[in-house]
Amino acid sequence: MLTKDSKILFISNTAHLGGAESSLLDVVSILTGSFQAIVALPGNGRLAQKLQMMAALYFVKLIRFKRNGAFGLAPQLWQLFKGVIRISRIVVSEKVGCIYANTTQAYLYALPVKLITGRPLIWHLRDNLPGARLTWLLSFFADKIICVSDHLLQQLPHKDKAYLVYNGIDTRNWRRPVRSEGGLRTELGLDRKKLIIAHIGQLIPWKRHELFIEVASKILNHNSNVHCVIIGSDLFNDSTSYKALLVKKIKSLDLTNHLTMMNHRENILCKLADVDVLVHLAEQEPFGRILVEAMSLEIPIVAMNSGGPAEVVIEGQSGFLMDNSKPQDIAKKICLLLNSPSLREKFGKEARRLVEDKFNLNSLEKIRDIIFSLND
Repeated sequence: MLTKDSKILFISNTAHLGGAESSLLDVVSILTGSFQAIVALPGNGRLAQKLQMMAALYFVKLIRFKRNGAFGLAPQLWQLFKGVIRISRIVVSEKVGCIYANTTQAYLYALPVKLITGRPLIWHLRDNLPGARLTWLLSFFADKIICVSDHLLQQLPHKDKAYLVYNGIDTRNWRRPVRSEGGLRTELGLDRKKLIIAHIGQLIPWKRHELFIEVASKILNHNSNVHCVIIGSDLFNDSTSYKALLVKKIKSLDLTNHLTMMNHRENILCKLADVDVLVHLAEQEPFGRILVEAMSLEIPIVAMNSGGPAEVVIEGQSGFLMDNSKPQDIAKKICLLLNSPSLREKFGKEARRLVEDKFNLNSLEKIRDIIFSLND
């Protein structure tokens, strides 16, 4: 029976501070006062530093599983086994009432821990799911599944245990500052009149940065008063050759002086504050937290009409949703915004209103009720 002050064990198999981990911080913060949070994570990085005032921390050697790679299947299974045993001991010794997997990768540890300890398991689903059979198996064992978008919820075969809870942000903090110190214009030495288009996300192929580069080329053919920026890194070394491919494409299109690539930034707010249009070209993006962060800063969006972005952005009100991937068509929509300060302002204000109404931090309050519903 879960009660107030029951212990919840959150599992994160990365110490990096990405979108899923930022959301984890928000969830733990919301649940403080109702439950005691314990977090198992692989190291004392930025995530641990931010969690240490809110939760008891256990450092466990947890890996990120890869289907292909130098780290073969057998060593990965051995690391999984050791991690599961360690976490199971934590669950028993701490008398944990519920296990909470923050991602699908974390769920691969959480599932066997549930089977060993008998504790209820919540799976926070933030990623597109694998094949139908594996999806059925994974979702069968979860007691509750929290989906960050309806796009993900519809992929589940066991919808009776699934809940839609959009990622929320603290709109008190996510507000465009009056002065942008340490912003993009200062860092890149750009004139105040220069318009900035940004594409922000991990450097992995499905985010489609290469399409953004093609779009940037089309835009710059018609508007030289623009600078384009890609911000992101391959945090988990999933696509080690992808950055080199992007750099080569930038050079081949003669964009070196007009498009800057920057590494992942944990404090993205000061960089976003200088952005005029945020472009997000990933297909079937599970949610897209960066969209909500940008919208909270009154930045209009151009994104694909699929996945999470189709639920976050309202076509023709807070941005444009693209039904095709033709660079010239995407460029035309971006140019509409670049050429009209009044349209950017209109879309930006509507974007901010949407975040305040639908994607604020209070949206995560529902998770408390979901945890208590495990008692039913």
